[in-house]
Amino acid sequence: ISWSADSSRAVILAPGNRLIWLTNFGASPTREADWILKFPVRMARGVEPRHWSLLAADSSANNVLLASGTGSASELWFASTSTPPVEIPWTGYPVAGVFTSNNTAAFVFDGAANQVVRIENFGPTTTVTTIISYQPYLAGTIGIALSTDGSRIFVADGPGHAIRVFDSTTGALLTELPTEASPVSLVPVSPTRFLLN
Repeated sequence: ISWSADSSRAVILAPGNRLIWLTNFGASPTREADWILKFPVRMARGVEPRHWSLLAADSSANNVLLASGTGSASELWFASTSTPPVEIPWTGYPVAGVFTSNNTAAFVFDGAANQVVRIENFGPTTTVTTIISYQPYLAGTIGIALSTDGSRIFVADGPGHAIRVFDSTTGALLTELPTEASPVSLVPVSPTRFLLN
């Protein structure tokens, strides 16, 4: 489940591969949208179990990024309350994602190539651009976050016991914040606060 910044909407990845949006919590909760997630034909066969995961939701919890696939192959999808899930043309392995504050783009960590990409123009003209490709610094990434102004990307490295901060435009490494233990998740809880587990 992911909540909007003002807690007025929630998007839920529910059992049965359903993506559900709920609103109007103050009076009578209302189902705003409901999509059934299906695997594409080329992924419908095989012995490995298939799964969906909710990678990121924007600040209004309207737009979401989803990953589907198996442990060895994965696809990236975009959906919103008004747009059924559409596949983003990309060959990477999405591990974590975050939307920009204006909800027009997203950053996604690609676990296959150990890089961070920027995705814009969701829909027929989607563009995917590599922003950070420092492989030694990204090999253990378990989560990413974005500063409020969108200028910095925070990358949590589990095995490296650190959070690395990169410039979101140039990809330059700005600083490294050591952690006492190995991070396993990095979750936004408000526009300026993140929970590091």
